[in-house]
Amino acid sequence: MIDEPLLALALFLGGMAAAGVPLGLLLRQVRRHAEARADLFASISHDIRTPINGVIGFADLLRRQGALTPAQTASVEHIAQSGQTMVRLLNDILDFTRAEAGRLTLDMGEVRLHDELAYCTAMFAPRAAEKGIALTCSIDPAVPVLIAGDALRLRQVLLNIIGNAVKFTDCGHVHVQARAEPGALATQLSIEVADTGIGIAPAAMRHIFERYRQADAGIARSHGGAGLGLAICAQLVRLMDGWIDAVSREGTGSSFIVHLPVRVLADTAASSPVNKQPELRAA
Repeated sequence: MIDEPLLALALFLGGMAAAGVPLGLLLRQVRRHAEARADLFASISHDIRTPINGVIGFADLLRRQGALTPAQTASVEHIAQSGQTMVRLLNDILDFTRAEAGRLTLDMGEVRLHDELAYCTAMFAPRAAEKGIALTCSIDPAVPVLIAGDALRLRQVLLNIIGNAVKFTDCGHVHVQARAEPGALATQLSIEVADTGIGIAPAAMRHIFERYRQADAGIARSHGGAGLGLAICAQLVRLMDGWIDAVSREGTGSSFIVHLPVRVLADTAASSPVNKQPELRAA
């Protein structure tokens, strides 16, 4: 899928090069512009995040104090959820501008793959139960337990994709399936998230991994989101030397498959519990 802004930039650079403008100079100017924008968004994000965290903190304090009526409790929950949504949006914008400036990097370490899959699925179990849909996860025996990678960024990708599937599915199920096949240079891992949700129109499919794009404006208004989640997922997966496939039929559901080449550190079953995780980012 071709990112239209990227195509426009390529055509502009090609035109300038044909006109005799040094391509190296143009590229340096584009990079400086992207870095300046990343710095600006980082500063804005910090300034906004501080009062938003205060709002979330005071909402949590009110919940702990108790003695609230059901209506007051619901209002406090809405305040906290709105604040958390704003923080996730700021994180998405910051990640995207970092990626454009070439500053989005991976922190390689050990990833307990089975734990991550179980954790990310469990995060949305309450919401799925509220909607009356089945949320399941299956892991093929060939999937390694421990791999080399960036656990936080892999979790970010999984939470975005699973979160979207639950968000846009009102009946039926969401199923997470992990598979692995040994390769010559690396084990090929695939993680599929399939749902029976609203699906995506064919005309919108080629835009779903572009920034600030959602399949339908009306659906975006009703379900929320800035249209950055899948774009960030695609960038992160590319950083991991992988890619994302998406297939969908409008009205019958969608399937997103993350393909990753991984280095296996341990392939035997483990029974370690899911550890407490850091900040989550789901679109």
